[in-house]
Amino acid sequence: MINFLERDKPRAEALYDTVRNLQGDIGIIAEAADIFPYEAADIKDYVFSNSEHWPFAPQAEAWLWIYDGDGTPEDFVFIEHERVELSYRQDGMDYASAHELANEDANWEELIYKKYGGK
Repeated sequence: MINFLERDKPRAEALYDTVRNLQGDIGIIAEAADIFPYEAADIKDYVFSNSEHWPFAPQAEAWLWIYDGDGTPEDFVFIEHERVELSYRQDGMDYASAHELANEDANWEELIYKKYGGK
């Protein structure tokens, strides 16, 4: 895992709370990412309210930056990665396999490793 995960956990948990408590973000994220609102809602629930996802500040930051209109191309790769991963999960695939296949389509993990180091 990325070496900063544990050190950054309190900040990440606070950011996750912020995302979970946002109102009106689904439509904004959906429009900005060119996805359906139900996809944005499903992604939000899957990432920020799912025990399989540990709190990871860059995920919450990506969501919040898109919501604020400041999303970077990498932030949109995050949304696409989670959309693809969730699709595989909904088809019954385990997390690790779905994550790996999602990286083939939208490798947000690689972008984050380049930005923060690790792995």
